[in-house]
Amino acid sequence: MTPESAEFDLVCLAAGKNESATVKTLLEKRHESLGIRRVTHHPLVHPRRDPGCLNDAAAILQTFVNRAAYALVIFDWEGSGREQRTASELERQVEDDLERNGWLGRCAAIVVTPELETWLFNDSPHVPRALGLSGDYQQFIADLVSNGVGFTSGKPERPKEIVEAILEQNRIQRSSSLYSEMAAKVSLTRCQDRSFLKLRAKLKEWFATNE
Repeated sequence: MTPESAEFDLVCLAAGKNESATVKTLLEKRHESLGIRRVTHHPLVHPRRDPGCLNDAAAILQTFVNRAAYALVIFDWEGSGREQRTASELERQVEDDLERNGWLGRCAAIVVTPELETWLFNDSPHVPRALGLSGDYQQFIADLVSNGVGFTSGKPERPKEIVEAILEQNRIQRSSSLYSEMAAKVSLTRCQDRSFLKLRAKLKEWFATNE
């Protein structure tokens, strides 16, 4: 099996619709910003979410070994059931399982710490606007700090809960379309989260343009 003979470029197993929608938008609408060519992909969402992706990825993706050039698995560290281990250790576990089942040199696992919403917290005016807030990003963060939200390395400690609370306050439904909207607009160069940088590097390694 070679990438050139594959039916499509990438099969992506995600823990939820939000993760799947984010990757889909990055591939379809932000490929130029990522420095990659257009990518044909097949999205999958695991019904058992994070633990399912951690434990079942190799079995689920086995049927795609001779159909997809590469395999990507993305899920949250929080809720994985293995929070006593680091995100990097969980990624290695999934990648080892995949490589033993036909994906040698053709796979990557992305474990977001603590959860996907941490990617939203980068300096972009589109973030507060999508959450129904006025003002710029700096004011958004200042308001969170003044309300007692804890931050570590510039990121809120409980990003998912914060996003959900703001959306509920502003009567905005939390949906995959919201994540697609933000993935289509926010700056990709300002996001320095480890998991996002790994995703970006892998996509560039696999699908870099020839320019």
